[in-house]
Amino acid sequence: MRIGLLKETKVGEHRVAITHTGVAELLRDEHEIFVEKDAGQSVGIKNSDYEDAGAILVSNAEEVFKRSELLIKVKEPSIMECELLREKQTIFCYLHLAAFPEQTKSLCRSKATAIAYETVSVGNELPMLIPMSKIAGRVAMQTATYYLQTPLGGRGILLGGEDGLNQGKVVVIGGGTAGESAAKVALGIGAEVVIFDKSEKRLEELRKIFKGQVSCVLPEEGTFHEEIYDAEVVIGAVLIPGASAPKLINREMLPSMKKRSLLVDIAIDQGGCFETSKPTDHDNPVYVEEEVLHYCVANIPSAVPRTSTRCLELATLPYLKLLARDGAEKIAQSTDHPLHSGINIHQGSITCKPVAEAQNLN
Repeated sequence: MRIGLLKETKVGEHRVAITHTGVAELLRDEHEIFVEKDAGQSVGIKNSDYEDAGAILVSNAEEVFKRSELLIKVKEPSIMECELLREKQTIFCYLHLAAFPEQTKSLCRSKATAIAYETVSVGNELPMLIPMSKIAGRVAMQTATYYLQTPLGGRGILLGGEDGLNQGKVVVIGGGTAGESAAKVALGIGAEVVIFDKSEKRLEELRKIFKGQVSCVLPEEGTFHEEIYDAEVVIGAVLIPGASAPKLINREMLPSMKKRSLLVDIAIDQGGCFETSKPTDHDNPVYVEEEVLHYCVANIPSAVPRTSTRCLELATLPYLKLLARDGAEKIAQSTDHPLHSGINIHQGSITCKPVAEAQNLN
């Protein structure tokens, strides 16, 4: 198969979908690889590294689209990239289409097949989302400690306090992979940590993981509001695969929160789980609403692109090899194929129910 690796176009996105090592593996399977010039530059991979691995270097995205059957990238395609797609082509990346109606419509018009990393489900797990969720949770918490500093507009709180005194409180909404990772960092720096999750089974797992050092509770309204209002940092880490994130903190709640506390919305690429969330980027990551700071960067793992690229490739390359071997048509017709659940758009139709429901489409 002819596979095209695109350079990322999203502001502040420094990752690349595969490294020159991944290219070499694909070439061993006798595929042809086209790499857009400077695709790996931000993670220290030179054009010559890709060429030495056997890839064909291409000067621009338009040429990659023309020469490829399968397009691969990290983040959702821009409108321009969607318009370059054509029938019988496949694109494989993070799509998060629930939050991108224009991209959804454009992908449908193209009649290409769009397969999303984040909805591929194997044994009730999301193997290509897990590694980035782990990194997002850790980076989100590290970032929170930074923006709590007074010169940056924060409350001036050291979350770990000093000698066990004056600890700050971190509330994590959602006890999945990202929430667990954020809580581990928060606990490690000495903060008081509370995790809310709707699943009692998951809460029991978290209690065992944290050995009683973290409060793991159901989000009952009174308790939930009380903890939110007492927090220095609230991490939103809610995930409903493929769907828009529910809004769990509304604007009316913000005046009751501590002044210059911080909301971190890891779910922003699915529309965000706070009513006042709006996407930001690494160049301008923070804004203030109702005297509460908001950090809503839609590609948090890109802050550490060298680590993220390698972890992403380890997770995605086995599935990329399957996709290149079998092709989108076979995958679409095989409900038991590992990639079948990843198909969001096929032959002009939305095939992921949560995406359709989020946009009131068929």
